[in-house]
Amino acid sequence: MIDLSRDFAKLTQRLKEEKEVKIPLRGLETEEEVFVYGMIAKALSYTGQMRLDGTIQLVICEFLRNAEKALLKRAFAEFFAKETDYDKPEFLHNFHQKLKEDLKSLRAILYRGKPKIEFSARLQATGLIFAVRNQGLPSVHEDELIHDGLRHATRATDLKGLAAGEIGQDDGEGFGLGVSYLALKAADLGPWTYAVEENETVFSVIVPSAHITPEDLDRIDKTLFQEVQSLPAFPEHVRRMMEVCTSPESDMKQVAMEIGKDAGITSQIIRLANSGGFAGGRVADITEAVKIIGLSTIAGLLMKVGAYTILEARYGASEEMLAHPVRVAVYSRLLARKFKMAAVADQAYVAGLLHDIGKLVILHHMKRNGSQTAADRIGKRRDRRSQINMEEISCGADHALIGQILGEKWNFPPDLCKAIGSHHTPLASTAETRKLIFTVYLANAFADYEEGQTSFYFIEPDVLEHFNLTTQGAFEMLAGTLNSQFLSG
Repeated sequence: MIDLSRDFAKLTQRLKEEKEVKIPLRGLETEEEVFVYGMIAKALSYTGQMRLDGTIQLVICEFLRNAEKALLKRAFAEFFAKETDYDKPEFLHNFHQKLKEDLKSLRAILYRGKPKIEFSARLQATGLIFAVRNQGLPSVHEDELIHDGLRHATRATDLKGLAAGEIGQDDGEGFGLGVSYLALKAADLGPWTYAVEENETVFSVIVPSAHITPEDLDRIDKTLFQEVQSLPAFPEHVRRMMEVCTSPESDMKQVAMEIGKDAGITSQIIRLANSGGFAGGRVADITEAVKIIGLSTIAGLLMKVGAYTILEARYGASEEMLAHPVRVAVYSRLLARKFKMAAVADQAYVAGLLHDIGKLVILHHMKRNGSQTAADRIGKRRDRRSQINMEEISCGADHALIGQILGEKWNFPPDLCKAIGSHHTPLASTAETRKLIFTVYLANAFADYEEGQTSFYFIEPDVLEHFNLTTQGAFEMLAGTLNSQFLSG
């Protein structure tokens, strides 16, 4: 089998030489799946299409889910049901119950045998071609579901329309392929193709070469863009505090005096100073808190206060928006210190606090255009990447890009804006911003992992290698350490 650390560079070079790369897979949530997502990210970077990383990973994930499910169905038929007719209603019901209750034992059967799924990719002068092949022919019912999903997706204009159709109720059968079709359409790509070749089922996609940057705003829904532009400037008192913090003529006492005029912000800063990452419970006044935290982190906290004051005034408070960014900020600081990147620790903490500022705007827009219910339905039992792609399909942009636009509107530092915009696409970072963006991306991934929204197998291999976390065991050990330190703080 493939070894992530040993073979990745070799196969990447093969891809550069425009030779076909083939990766056999036993199923999902394996090291081979990590390899696939890492390889496709590299391929997209070579074709100038990094903006499509999330979209293409969603499509591949659905192809692999579809392929694995077909193999699991055959394993269930052979080892549990002793059945040869895969289309019987009673068999299908029992199979879906087994999927929900004992997926692990079904996958164990696949892992014992030779890989029956194959991912392939090849670069050409015109772009990238990739495919997922699955050994075995589809049953009549499976073939009908694929074609029904494709027909329904071609008629749907958005997520709401897709979700309104007749879809199999068991884990959304046939639905994931429809979502993939719509995702490709939203990204201005051609549809996936489906073929049966000898004893294989094949799904493939062509991605043309392009040079489009994340800053290209043409694809954003015009109503959403107008909404972002209509948001007000920072509150005057917060702006004044930030100016004092960043002025070379200011000292700690002046900063403390200015912040002390706002009781709410003062209490937040003293509470932060008393957290585990700083003094740990010994600070009672704002002057001491300013000394302990440092001006750069306080400036970041003021950015958060200003941003969320504006966003909550228009869209209302969100408990998730308050809790998740704090965890990511703390994880970012802890990771920067652990991996000897003290120079970016303060920046990473601030970027963690602000990485999701675009989410409230996106959620409001999706509720208004009627796509939120459909996105929630599609995202059920799928990971964070799929939820992000639902935003792109519905709005023409995800919350990371909207957050970057907001950061630029509010004159946040350029590197902070880039970290906000790239916290789900770390390979889009430059050499200058890589440490910061990799740190915030991984901190966010650990927070998502803690919240059950992702797994080791969905994280960019380049980032895992950067932090020497190339095994699931190492990843889970660090996840436990970060969570313990966060809870104790």
